[in-house]
Amino acid sequence: MFIKKQRKSIFSINEAIRFQIIIYYFRKMDFKLENKWRKTIDKISVNFGEKLDIQTILFLIGLQELNLNFEKLTKDQKVEVIHVGLCTVLEPYGYYTKLGIDSEGWPHFENSKKIPNVKEKEQEQIIKEAIIDYFN
Repeated sequence: MFIKKQRKSIFSINEAIRFQIIIYYFRKMDFKLENKWRKTIDKISVNFGEKLDIQTILFLIGLQELNLNFEKLTKDQKVEVIHVGLCTVLEPYGYYTKLGIDSEGWPHFENSKKIPNVKEKEQEQIIKEAIIDYFN
C-alpha cells in the first residue's frame, strides 16, 4: 500500500487568500483603466473615422500644444511632435517640467523625475492614464 505524501504549500492559507485578493484588485484596476481608455479613444476617434493608437494620439496632442495646422513635417519633426505630446501629458505627473518656448514656438521640457524602469505594458498604462487625464 502506497501512502501519498501531502505537499506542503509555500503559502499559508491566509497568505494565499491575500495573494488572490491582490490579484483581484490588480485585474479590477486594469479593467477600470481599459474602460476609461476605450471611452477616451471613442471620444477622440469620432472625428477621424477610425480607432487611434497611443502614438497617433500623442502626435495629435503635440500638434495641439504647438498650435500647428496642416503643415508638411519631416520625419524628425513628427517624432519631436510626439515627444511634445508625451512630455505634455506626463508633466502633471511630475516627470517633466516645461522650461519655455523657443523662437520657433516649440516648447522645451526638462526631465524632472526619472520615469520608473518598468515593463512595456506598465509604461503603456502610465501613458494611457496620462492621456485620459489630459482629455478629462
